[in-house]
Amino acid sequence: MLARRLFLALFLLSAVLPLKAQELRCRSILLEKMVAALSASAELDTLRDGLHYAALTRFGEPLTVRKKGGMVEHIGFSLLGPASREAYPQAIVDFLERYPLVLKLALDKERSSARKMLEDGVECVEGDLSGMVHAMCADALSQETTLENIGGKWYCFHWKCRSGGGKLVFPIDYQLISGRDMQENENALPREILEAASPLPACAVPADAPDGEPGIFAAGGSSYYFETLSSSRYFRKSPDGGISPVLDSGEFIPYCANLFTGAGVPNTLTLSVKMRKYGLASSYFSVPLDQWISFGFAHGCEPYWGIVSLSDDMVEGELILHNEACGYDHVLHVWADKTAVRQGRGTIQGRLVPYIPLHSLRYLFEEIKK
Repeated sequence: MLARRLFLALFLLSAVLPLKAQELRCRSILLEKMVAALSASAELDTLRDGLHYAALTRFGEPLTVRKKGGMVEHIGFSLLGPASREAYPQAIVDFLERYPLVLKLALDKERSSARKMLEDGVECVEGDLSGMVHAMCADALSQETTLENIGGKWYCFHWKCRSGGGKLVFPIDYQLISGRDMQENENALPREILEAASPLPACAVPADAPDGEPGIFAAGGSSYYFETLSSSRYFRKSPDGGISPVLDSGEFIPYCANLFTGAGVPNTLTLSVKMRKYGLASSYFSVPLDQWISFGFAHGCEPYWGIVSLSDDMVEGELILHNEACGYDHVLHVWADKTAVRQGRGTIQGRLVPYIPLHSLRYLFEEIKK
């Protein structure tokens, strides 16, 4: 009898639990606070994945929302229309729309909006934020905007609408731009990599090959920090003039360059990563090599690869995912068995230092040399 009652209780419990509403997930602690302050959880929960322009109205202005995988990735004033959003990196657009809303919500009880802007390094050198929000939300289809990168350290956002214009200056600081501090970005990184499902973009084949005999040549790309760190891909010119990317390991160095810059080399290699985190702590995760590179492309990064040392058995190199727009690098030092690399299967080792501000990269390499 007792067993029968226990079974009945478990059955009823299992029937009730699915009816409980799941808590709305947000990409950051800041977004969680914004959702609570906006009292918008129920409204946001009904939205499907995707970008929802003017999905809500608060403070008399429309708000744009983006969801992915059921998670709220962005909430902000609907400053930029659909066409204008495509002109700039997504992270920058998110910041421009989110930051004025954060100030309006007065989430920071210890600092006034003016004090927060001062400490964040954000300044309206022409016009003001309230005027920008009202003018751009009212004139999303005919506004004129430009984004100027000043010396790799600052952005100047210019806007012009029928009712006025202005300039907003802010630092190229990924913690500010992303709305997450360093620890939150680092903690979220393994999950966000593993959730990335974007395929590698197709390798752009040059229309023309250098004059001369058939053979292998480098095309496109550039060097970064060191001459040996390059985003160039390698191609083979056939006797009939055809051009194709190097995808076989017969020429090991060009093959490695294409493999680690995401040029479409077929492989099932897995990265076993030790990630150094803020405060010198470490964490570990594994991810397919192509997924790591694809994650970088999806977030506006350019991969740069360079061989550090090469022996009969091992290859050692640096793979940097460089994000010029958001001002950071993911620096991955790689050790790999040459046989695994040639065959395109197996596990390779990596030591990752993520989200290095561009101005701090030289300090990292100086530390590595010691």
